[in-house]
Amino acid sequence: MSFSIPFHPNYEQLRKQAKDLHKACGKGDSSALGLLVEHHPKYSGTSPDDAVDASLSDVQLALSSRLSV
Repeated sequence: MSFSIPFHPNYEQLRKQAKDLHKACGKGDSSALGLLVEHHPKYSGTSPDDAVDASLSDVQLALSSRLSV
């Protein structure tokens, strides 16, 4: 599963993407969990398996920090 941020994202796109990413994390998708581990301070330096129980707000934080990169 690929997650990319559009150049000019809008609120609805980001909202849907966060929900999709959250579902993917819950299913153990490696790319979704990798994104969380890479962009969320809470999961930094941990195993991707530790991020399986991430909340929607955790996913939103990871996406927002990815926007500022």
